[in-house]
Amino acid sequence: MSKLVKIFKFIFHLFLSPILNLIWLLSSLFPRNKNLWVFGSWFGKSFSDNSMYLFKFVNEQDSEIKSIWLTRDRKLTKAIEEIGYKACYAFGIKGIAYSLRAGCFVTSCGMKDINPYFIGGAKYYELWHGTPLKSIGYDNKNEMICLILF
Repeated sequence: MSKLVKIFKFIFHLFLSPILNLIWLLSSLFPRNKNLWVFGSWFGKSFSDNSMYLFKFVNEQDSEIKSIWLTRDRKLTKAIEEIGYKACYAFGIKGIAYSLRAGCFVTSCGMKDINPYFIGGAKYYELWHGTPLKSIGYDNKNEMICLILF
């Protein structure tokens, strides 16, 4: 990566971070519905791992909880809906609306599995996608940025 690109990314994050922190803070003012759960995995690019199994279980066993799968891939959203589950694009209007109202978020790899900017005031559960034999979280620079922001 060239020096100019690194400088541009640094400046971009320097100005973007306060705005994203403000959005997250404002999102905590929205009333949360404890029966609306949002799920995601693998940075929003996959329908897999522990969060998928809990998502399927909740859909089959608990009629009181409305569960939504958030993705960052519109094709994956359609594929999930074709097998009979509710899914939304994480940065679309519906995805943001569900994120602002959800009382519970469940992920397998980190906050980047969903839309992390609209989860203020909600319960957040990280199921991980494997066993904790590595430094979990500290080896992922993107996740550390997210942890610092929130």
